[in-house]
Amino acid sequence: MRSVFKKYLHITSLRRKMILSFSALLISALAILQAANTYQTYTVLEENLSDSVHESLRLGLSNIDYFFEDINNLASGILPETPIQNALTEKIEYNSLETKSLLRSVEQTIKRYSSTRPYIPKVYLVNLDNQILDNSLQGMVVPIINEDTDNGSLNLSDIHDAPYISQHIPVISFAKNIYSLYSGNKKLGRLIIDLDTRVINQVLYDFSLPMKGEIFLLDNKNKLLSRSGTYSFNEQAFLDAVTYPFPSMDETISINHEKFLCLTETSALTGWTFCALIPYHMFAQSIIIQMSLTLILFIVCIFAAIIISRPIINSLYKPIGMLISSMKEVENGNLDSFVSYHNQDELLSLIDGYNSMLTQIRNLITQVKTKERSKRQAELYALQAQINPHFLYNTLNSIRYLAKLHNTPDIRDITVSLIHLSSASLSSDKFITISQELELVADYLHIQKVRYGEEVVYYQCQITSPDITEYLIPRFSIQPLIENALFHGILPKGHGQITVVLSKMETFILINIYDNGVGMSKEKISSLNNLLENDQYQEYSSDSFEVRKLKNIGIENINHRIKINFSNKFGINLSTNPSGGIHVQMKIPVMKEEGYNENSIYC
Repeated sequence: MRSVFKKYLHITSLRRKMILSFSALLISALAILQAANTYQTYTVLEENLSDSVHESLRLGLSNIDYFFEDINNLASGILPETPIQNALTEKIEYNSLETKSLLRSVEQTIKRYSSTRPYIPKVYLVNLDNQILDNSLQGMVVPIINEDTDNGSLNLSDIHDAPYISQHIPVISFAKNIYSLYSGNKKLGRLIIDLDTRVINQVLYDFSLPMKGEIFLLDNKNKLLSRSGTYSFNEQAFLDAVTYPFPSMDETISINHEKFLCLTETSALTGWTFCALIPYHMFAQSIIIQMSLTLILFIVCIFAAIIISRPIINSLYKPIGMLISSMKEVENGNLDSFVSYHNQDELLSLIDGYNSMLTQIRNLITQVKTKERSKRQAELYALQAQINPHFLYNTLNSIRYLAKLHNTPDIRDITVSLIHLSSASLSSDKFITISQELELVADYLHIQKVRYGEEVVYYQCQITSPDITEYLIPRFSIQPLIENALFHGILPKGHGQITVVLSKMETFILINIYDNGVGMSKEKISSLNNLLENDQYQEYSSDSFEVRKLKNIGIENINHRIKINFSNKFGINLSTNPSGGIHVQMKIPVMKEEGYNENSIYC
């Protein structure tokens, strides 16, 4: 699958890749957003549900605590009454008139406090002999009440039936000890107050939990007091599932293989606990509803994003397509295939750069053509400037043969030198070794000395590196410079000296030519250097033979040939010789074969 996907990406178009990538990115982003939103919805819903249920549980406990707080206040008001204190200190004989009168007084006192509280069916006293001090309750057993609570909660009994009520309504008995007000806080008995459990059941029935939740009320001994709900499991299944003591945080329990979220709140007054069960399937159903709504929104967003993305992708692909079409035109040789684009965005810089590149390519091609034409023209002029080739060469050979036949060595030697120069002019090699170029210089000076006399010029060559003569140099580079030094410097003076110094650096060779001739002005030297530096070489394609002959292959031609064969880093520079005359310096690259060696610095 992965290889197929890679192959598809490899062969498909850029536009399809952009649509695929954009869609994948968009769907991934929306999917992550959907997952995050679902998780956030679940978390928020659970937190809100938990907070809402806890608030309801606290409110329910507060309502129940209200009744017991009221009962406690009622007991606090009854205890210090004189009939109550007297009834618990007197000996009780139900048949005596005094006892009956005392009990009537107790009943009237209690009735005065409890008559306004319909949820209290009975209030009565119990002495230390565990006798009930109430004429209507004679023979009734005192309910068992836990008076050893560790958490400071009220002393309450379990739910039990009240025999003094005809309907046998279950009640919960509240007990409070009575102490003597006159004999050092001595315990006299207890005050028992019964609470009608229907008010507790009413509190549970008033609850409205979300998601069909169910509420359980447990006492401080974890006995089930009441419940409200529609689930079919029995109370024992619930009691077996919950954890004791109840955790401070919400927990998940399982009853009959069904999961519930269990939330609890405990009263500090009674020690009773409200426990709410929220079925997880109802909770999940709520999440599914939220997810469905989010999914619908998710799908709508995808379609909207696709509709919006199409013009965006097309706006990106259109200039790229224009570039591709233009490149194909360029491949076919049409360098005028410029791209027109006017939007002010990043692609404008790319297309401007492409158009600029086309312009530069056209200019470079034109420059290369011009350079090659100039190079061929310069070499042609160099050849034309030499002695008329074949005819002169054959004639000189005939002269040399006659000089040898008639034993005239001077004529023979000068003819040999002239033949060497003529042979060099006929050669097709653009480059020769420095030693060969120096031999041409020697042949040329030999001819001139025969013509003007041995004393006309003193020539010497200084070589600083023994192997420097093995490197290549453009043909007829040093010889024309020697010729210039002789004709324009030495001969006008009558005699003089020419010195050639060859030095090899790491990547280039310096050839310095010194003469002590008549020299020239600084202004003339500066003007010539400016022409040489800017390579202002004039092609004489339309000049007459006389003009070309006068120009010969002078210093401008040599400088031009060096620059077009190498680069503008090389060439010729003129300066004044401190000893008088002119100093010509020629700089060429180190080269042992046509082309640059590996240490060359030019490009």
